[in-house]
Amino acid sequence: MTFLYYAVYYILLLLFFIPQYLKRPYALRLIWFRERLGFYPKGNTAINNGKKIWIHAVSVGEVISCVPLINKLRSEVTRSLTLSVVTDTGRDVAYKKFPIGINIRYIPFDLPFAINRAIKIERPDIFIIIETEIWPGIITCMNKAGVPILILNGRISEKSFKGYKRLRFYLKGILSKITFFGVQSDIYRDRIIELGAPANKVETIGNFKFDTAPHSNIPEWTKILKGQIIVAGSTHKLEEAIVLKAFIELKKEFKDLTLILAPRHPERFKEVEVLISQLSLNYQKRSDIKEGSDIVLLDTIGELALIYGASDVCILGGSFVPIGGHNLLEPASWGKPVICGRYMDNFPMTDEFVTGGAVWLVESDMLVQKISILLLDNALREKMGKAALELFNKNSGAVSRAVKAIEKETEKLKVEGI
Repeated sequence: MTFLYYAVYYILLLLFFIPQYLKRPYALRLIWFRERLGFYPKGNTAINNGKKIWIHAVSVGEVISCVPLINKLRSEVTRSLTLSVVTDTGRDVAYKKFPIGINIRYIPFDLPFAINRAIKIERPDIFIIIETEIWPGIITCMNKAGVPILILNGRISEKSFKGYKRLRFYLKGILSKITFFGVQSDIYRDRIIELGAPANKVETIGNFKFDTAPHSNIPEWTKILKGQIIVAGSTHKLEEAIVLKAFIELKKEFKDLTLILAPRHPERFKEVEVLISQLSLNYQKRSDIKEGSDIVLLDTIGELALIYGASDVCILGGSFVPIGGHNLLEPASWGKPVICGRYMDNFPMTDEFVTGGAVWLVESDMLVQKISILLLDNALREKMGKAALELFNKNSGAVSRAVKAIEKETEKLKVEGI
């Protein structure tokens, strides 16, 4: 079966190699070509007998998610690190996050001649896959080279799971070559075991994103806002209209209520401002706020995680339209009650927060009623916020658990004299 996989990969490579080569900026083409063939430049080698760790993160999302892990490894385990990516954008982000001290490479094509060449140059002691990219070639080659393979921050989406299940007969053998699976949630644990991973190798360690430390400084400008505050974060098209309609109704009962509205994408700031103006609502933009107003349009970047700390109730965008939701961990880290729509597919841990009483999933036509209940009941808000913070704290520490798994493998290598 692996032979068939390689044959199909070769055919696809022949078909798409030239378009892939030409789509890259001229300055990157030769680097991409050489590194995908496994011709890695000589980079940093093992320092002070530290073990060399090779981490693979496909693109931007995976690179960002592994930043806290890499920082912890550099400070506590080893400074001999290689980070490989597939995409140009992932490479760009990797260089911005780690401008010096780490070998940043394109992953070789998933074929033995390229992978083995890169392994010979890099000589990794441990190979780590961030999230869950199951590439039979590199897993097989690393295994044959005696390199322990760890999947960390692992996840398998519902869509990927359905596709992988059709290949379970083959994947079982590939997954058996992996030393340890550190997955984000029990849902993902069950899925990877169902695909054939040995249950004794799979552990729920949590999501690296839970390791975002709660913020301590709420922006000063929020202190001029009056009354109770609703923060509607990371909203998408159509959601602003839903939130504003609910806010208009709520203002009839809660005269001093303030709404901070934070569209997900900066290019939509003007569009949302026009919508607020058309509804003849009293608003100010965050960029030129001078005094309190009914609505603050957050037209700045990077403040939302801090602003959740000023809220009484949080509404999470991307969940009232089929986007898949956004990060409920940010308001949870502040101990705030959260209201979401039913489209939270991207965050399976939402179920735990709902059953734990920290999050309410509501339909848009029930938004006014549910927010009213929370605004009128201080004890309920406090109870939900406490539950959210407890769940956040319970699930934090994923990076530390991942590092312990890595250290366990490095200790084995020392015992074996490798």
